[in-house]
Amino acid sequence: MGNELKCTARIGKQQSAGRALLETSEIIFRGDFRLKIPFTAIRSVKAVDGELRVQAPDGLAVFHLGAAAEKWRDKILHPKSRMEKLGVKPGTKVSLLGGFDAEFLREIGGVTKSVIKGKVAAGSDWIFLAADSKAELSAAPKIAKSMQGAAAILRRVGLSEDAIGRYPHEFSGGQRQRIGIARALILHPRVIVADEPVSALDVSIGAQVLLLLRELQREFALTYIFISHSLPVVAQVATRIAVMRAGQFLEMGIAEQVLQQPEHEYTRELLAAVPELPRA
Repeated sequence: MGNELKCTARIGKQQSAGRALLETSEIIFRGDFRLKIPFTAIRSVKAVDGELRVQAPDGLAVFHLGAAAEKWRDKILHPKSRMEKLGVKPGTKVSLLGGFDAEFLREIGGVTKSVIKGKVAAGSDWIFLAADSKAELSAAPKIAKSMQGAAAILRRVGLSEDAIGRYPHEFSGGQRQRIGIARALILHPRVIVADEPVSALDVSIGAQVLLLLRELQREFALTYIFISHSLPVVAQVATRIAVMRAGQFLEMGIAEQVLQQPEHEYTRELLAAVPELPRA
């Protein structure tokens, strides 16, 4: 995607206010009428007194662009390649997902160090999703940045970068829970609501996830609203505990006080329900 400006355009007897868009290989105007002029069809282009004058097959098109007129003229006369416009630098490593036309594949292959097709490869600088290579790849810089951020978060929760390109059924329960944590972290929250985050996991995997949650809490200064039916689990992460039944708060206080000196009968029942291993 190139530059876009509000302007007035004129061609022949038609004149209209609208928006002009300078793409990689064409100039487009949308108003009461529409123009689409490929650079290859332009016979001459001049910038005079804030006007961009483009001699096209259908006649002289004049765009009132003000100070931008000369810059647009230079970009039309010396157009950048799609790779330059997208910001892909020589020697980068690219992952391609989906089908692209042969022209685009030749173009990207001539610039990049490595092209991996059909998956998101670890360490890729750029990720291109299936798209019309001329019209929709403007999102590629944002996609690449997002993918790099996602890879960093996945590493932080104990998963490898190639998890980005895998399907849900390829992950274990513990891995899926780590992905859920990563999805929450990538939004840079201050508060995370964790509803029964380890109830579906076995004891050892659940303990690992709880340890991860505590580490992330310290690292990112997070506040958790941790919901669980298991007081022993709550005891590992909570600084304050609220005991609820049927939607009503029965008891609230510092975790150590609630666990060791419960005031409400229901809290005492919950603690008594915790199984204890027989002593040898």
